[in-house]
Amino acid sequence: MLSELVRTTVAQHGPKSLLILADYQGAEIDHKVATRIKEVIALDRPFVKRAAWVGTAHIPHALIESVPKVLILRGPELMSEPPEAGSSELRHNAH
Repeated sequence: MLSELVRTTVAQHGPKSLLILADYQGAEIDHKVATRIKEVIALDRPFVKRAAWVGTAHIPHALIESVPKVLILRGPELMSEPPEAGSSELRHNAH
């Protein structure tokens, strides 16, 4: 599974040294996959400085809310330029 490859690759880096971009466009997220994503995030947390997710319109709200400090880029497509600070297209989980 891709999540295992991500986990082992991330673990090869120093603490708080990685910037992560996850593109979920077209991904099918069922309960099993959501549970695995949360497990990998928990294991990766010491290595990640910042993380952002795109293509999240179809991801269950409970999964998004359970992930602390992830920048969620909303919208039907990837944006060619980052939205302005405070834009309604940005939401930052601050758990």
